[in-house]
Amino acid sequence: MKKGIKFHSIYYRFFVFIWLLAWMLIYRISLDKNGSFCLSGKCISAKQIPFLSIGVSLLLLLIFSFVGWKLSISQEGIYLKKIDLLVPWDEIESVSHVWINEANGRYARVMFFYNRKTLVVYRKSQKPICIYNISVLALYGIYFYNPKIKTNVISATLATLYNLFLNAYILYIGFIQGVKGLKFGVFLKLSIAYAIKVLVMPLWMVWYQNKIHGKYLLHHDHFHHRPSSNVIHL
Repeated sequence: MKKGIKFHSIYYRFFVFIWLLAWMLIYRISLDKNGSFCLSGKCISAKQIPFLSIGVSLLLLLIFSFVGWKLSISQEGIYLKKIDLLVPWDEIESVSHVWINEANGRYARVMFFYNRKTLVVYRKSQKPICIYNISVLALYGIYFYNPKIKTNVISATLATLYNLFLNAYILYIGFIQGVKGLKFGVFLKLSIAYAIKVLVMPLWMVWYQNKIHGKYLLHHDHFHHRPSSNVIHL
């Protein structure tokens, strides 16, 4: 299906944020030492690091925003590219956007933890479909074409804004304010806020959707648990 609004995977944003955190650490270390960062005999001023890291990040965001779309929303319904399936609007009961935690240590024996932003399409007579790493903007695309479909657009939007604000504040502290002047009380509040983002919010989202639609959604732990077979995973 070529028509409609296409949505791409946002998984790359996780690695872009890690990239920014790494450069933020390099920036703070460079300021504390000689004011420059050197690698293989080439040096850049510490003052250039924020512009370089943010510039590269914006370029990556722009490039990957147009690579490998996963679903398309149109007047006919929701088209899923991977399985070549069109789900008509009259077969959809509701659509929700939730965060499903993934604990994964399969790659290079490195443990990482990630909130997978997941679009869940609940169908009237068949298994729900989970499309992972999709922006909350997909709910607005659904509302544009079919405003009668039930969604959790308000709570999902608030959760996304909370996430964006928290990440931006962390980068602000690292690149602009500096960690030396950070009070312990502020650090404690920031830690609690991040724990809420990583643990409390995903657990609440999944619990609430399971309460409404049945226990379909599970958090993923590749060491002990496999994803639920009661849904289609994309």
